[in-house]
Amino acid sequence: PCLIDGKRGICDVTDFGQEVAHFVDRRYRLRLFPKDFDGLQLILSRYIENELEMVEFKVNDTYVILTRPLIERTMLIRHKERKFGRGCVREWTSHRRYLCTQFAKLLKPIDDMLSASPFLLTDRPLFVDYNLHGDSQLSVQRQDEITQSETPPTLVSGNEYGEITFVAPFPSMRLLIRIAGVLT
Repeated sequence: PCLIDGKRGICDVTDFGQEVAHFVDRRYRLRLFPKDFDGLQLILSRYIENELEMVEFKVNDTYVILTRPLIERTMLIRHKERKFGRGCVREWTSHRRYLCTQFAKLLKPIDDMLSASPFLLTDRPLFVDYNLHGDSQLSVQRQDEITQSETPPTLVSGNEYGEITFVAPFPSMRLLIRIAGVLT
């Protein structure tokens, strides 16, 4: 992502790409990256960005690409095949049940962590919670599967975390696992 702040542009430029998040954290004093949790957040973020997302986007693509208009669908398939090989979307679609099972297994440790607390590492959301939420949105695009009580966290101005505050509960990993089972 890129962000414009006045006359300054901020973009993620590294492979791990957290520059925008760190800028917003400093700018609004959100305390999303406390030093005590640097190592744990790094490990969890890499798990979310690599392990979870690698399976999640394949499952998502087997549904979403097919719903796009012909030209967009063709361009999406071409893009995927250039990166992952000819016939990859067709292969993912034929292995959807296995991918959903794998995705649910990858979510299990996260679900275990969230069964004891609404957030992964502390009693308030850190960057890794929003990182997980952002990636999990790929899995919950089917709005008919989501209830109002399971809405994503949002930011509103004016609060105890500086100029921005967190409201709404974190999405349930149990919901995502249930959806992964439904999407077979």
